[in-house]
Amino acid sequence: MRYAPELLNNALVRQQGTSNQIAALLDMHSDPTKAPQNLSLRTLGGFGAQGEGKYMIDRYLQERGDANIKTNADLIAKGKFYEDANFPDRKQAREAAERATVLDTAGRMQGRFALETMFRQCMQEQKLDALVSPMSTVPPRKLTAPREPVANGRNAIGWSLLGQQGFPVITVPAGFTTAVWDRVADGNSTRLVGPIPAKLPVGVDFVARPFDEALLFRIASAYEVATKHRAPPSDFGPLPGEP
Repeated sequence: MRYAPELLNNALVRQQGTSNQIAALLDMHSDPTKAPQNLSLRTLGGFGAQGEGKYMIDRYLQERGDANIKTNADLIAKGKFYEDANFPDRKQAREAAERATVLDTAGRMQGRFALETMFRQCMQEQKLDALVSPMSTVPPRKLTAPREPVANGRNAIGWSLLGQQGFPVITVPAGFTTAVWDRVADGNSTRLVGPIPAKLPVGVDFVARPFDEALLFRIASAYEVATKHRAPPSDFGPLPGEP
């Protein structure tokens, strides 16, 4: 929290809704209780770049060399979009991206620098080589089943946030479930049904500092050897050296 006022100044001031930004940030620095009480990685919001969606798809289509679809606008006008309640509306996302006329990566770069600084400082103070977390905070679901509702701003997959900020992450087998709760439709809402016996794979993430990929491979390998959580798929058999 001690670094947040300087590193995440725009995000914090936006949450406070104040016009005197410097005074508000100084107050937060001297008295952390004046910072937003719900401040966490889940409440900071995304660190996306304005116009990035349109810029990247246009660049990809330009380099792809398709004579028929050369831009995002072409994709909207000529593409065939599927409709599935279990997935976001892809056409709507493309249309929203098309409205952008400016590419501004300042917010993304500030957020990335802030999170990297705070994570590095935490790991240094705690003398940590790596961090560990569940691969997902949302259990596996049946195909076509309703999605889990958003709760406490959680992200279904944690490594997507950390990976975007430059932290290498590796996922390894961590065992299997013994039971699950399936989410089913219930009128205009959903409800959980279970527990139902089910053996589904569970993963664990190891996170290291930027450019420490070699360390992650050593940690992941040692973890797999020590725990022996991996079970070879029946159709493929064991890996070389496995019983």
